[in-house]
Amino acid sequence: MQAWTPPVDRNGDRLPHGIGWFVQTYNGGRLVWQFGVGDNASSSMIISAPERGLTLFLLANSDGLAPPFDLCARDLTLAPFAPLFPLFFLP
Repeated sequence: MQAWTPPVDRNGDRLPHGIGWFVQTYNGGRLVWQFGVGDNASSSMIISAPERGLTLFLLANSDGLAPPFDLCARDLTLAPFAPLFPLFFLP
């Protein structure tokens, strides 16, 4: 799926995201994910392991799923709950 396929920049380096989705490898498996946050309001995260047919949706009545974690640094494992999904479902 093109939305989950990272494009290549002018230098030939693969970018860390597809079209609107972050894409990274964890234990040899592909993870695609996205997050959203409203200041002092709510936050959400979607994590998918497409080859395994698994998707996790996280919703919170606070901004706690994202800040102060630098998710724009392109590493899902920086988030507090997100590392548990690949740990348990991507052996």
